[in-house]
Amino acid sequence: VGPGRGQRNGGLMKAFGTCWGVRWIKRRYGAIRKMSSVTKMQEAEIRAEAMLLRVGDEGHVNWFPGHMAKALRLLNENLNSAQLLIEVRDARIPISSANYDLENVAKGKKRLILFNKCDLISKKDQQKIMEWQQKKGQKSAMINALHQGSIRQLVPVIQKMVHSKFKTIPSVAVIVGFPNVGKSTIINGLRQQARSKKMKKSPLGQPQHRGNLSRVSGKGGNAKTGGNPGITRQLQAFPISNEPPINLVDSPGIMHKNFPTSHERLKAMRLAVSGCVKDHTIGDVTLAHFLILQLQDVERNGLATLPKYLKGTNSEDEVFSRMLVEEASESTSLSDRDRERLATKLLHQFRRGDLGKFLLDDLELDDFDSI
Repeated sequence: VGPGRGQRNGGLMKAFGTCWGVRWIKRRYGAIRKMSSVTKMQEAEIRAEAMLLRVGDEGHVNWFPGHMAKALRLLNENLNSAQLLIEVRDARIPISSANYDLENVAKGKKRLILFNKCDLISKKDQQKIMEWQQKKGQKSAMINALHQGSIRQLVPVIQKMVHSKFKTIPSVAVIVGFPNVGKSTIINGLRQQARSKKMKKSPLGQPQHRGNLSRVSGKGGNAKTGGNPGITRQLQAFPISNEPPINLVDSPGIMHKNFPTSHERLKAMRLAVSGCVKDHTIGDVTLAHFLILQLQDVERNGLATLPKYLKGTNSEDEVFSRMLVEEASESTSLSDRDRERLATKLLHQFRRGDLGKFLLDDLELDDFDSI
């Protein structure tokens, strides 16, 4: 029996709380899958609403500090002459980590999309992403910024895409992406490669740079990195090649100002569990709950295998209790401190790849609004 008219008008929030509500959502979801591709957005919205309703009202991302707004404005104002835009995404969320607010920066520039942290997804998923990108006609590459071998292969790709008209005046490339996707780590890897070739020093932040870079600070050292998002807070230029001369501008990670739809909120939560949002903006326990649901959804589709303590339950407390048992803890009951500690531990395990290799985005369903 489906929901009544009043309950329909009340939306999925009321319907989802009961078994018949779940069956109704499944029927709608199944029916929409049989419709044309024009309704892909509707399908994604219903799936996102169903997932978010299981998480609760705490699943909201609202993190857009002032330095991000300033960085976005400076990118639009000062880097019009940059030849190359290098967009870094998280390979586990290749669609969710695409930032459409950077479209103005990308206009008229060559674009290279780097899927960083590719070691955290399977070779099969890497191939799926590359085939998906080829269909879209976008130049892209898989990369692990922590391995110099991966960086070494990237250098000639950048050099080939940037053509300098002058031997002494550096061309400019800019690297962009969400917080904590690995932009600064990639720059440091490129800098290390440049040093190994005894690259000559380049006078950064000087007027002879192509484009209006007077408000971009120059540095001869490394870009700041860290395990938390929001480390880079201003535009910084770094020389990464001497022949041809290329300066790469590092930029702060920039979030969306808001996430108006359920599908956007779902992508925001995926960004959060992947470490692109400061955990305290949502809470570790809420993030852990979402992560459990998301990983089980991936496994249910036959795309990965979960550890035993994550199987067969949607309850974060049940998962935490099983984790206590694995720790051989003397405690048999969960305290609030236990919940926070174990939620943090679970998130770190996922981000390090200890739980397995997971592609969280659905390349078919989530792609309706990607660039």
